[in-house]
Amino acid sequence: MEPFSYLIDLLSRLGVAINNGSGVQAITWQEMDAFVQRTRIPITSWEAETLKRLSAVYAGSVVKYDNQDAPAPYRNAEETKRIATSMKSVLRQVVIKDKHGSGHDTNQG
Repeated sequence: MEPFSYLIDLLSRLGVAINNGSGVQAITWQEMDAFVQRTRIPITSWEAETLKRLSAVYAGSVVKYDNQDAPAPYRNAEETKRIATSMKSVLRQVVIKDKHGSGHDTNQG
């Protein structure tokens, strides 16, 4: 990845994706051309294709993982289960405190 890390910098400068008002989409060829013309940074056709693909992957991931119920792509099933178990435990403690009083009732008398 190291020899190609400059592409991530270029993509960041170009803008990873576009919010077109109805959602996120990949950068367009026109935007890439305007970026190259404005910055005078020469890019090869391979670099342009790669930037376009990276932008498309990013935009697709934003749409795919926008749903709060979708599993995070960077967690494996075991970690997801561990987090869910931990959250359930915390929520049970909150419910138990609520049922039995937490000792901090401010609605007294």
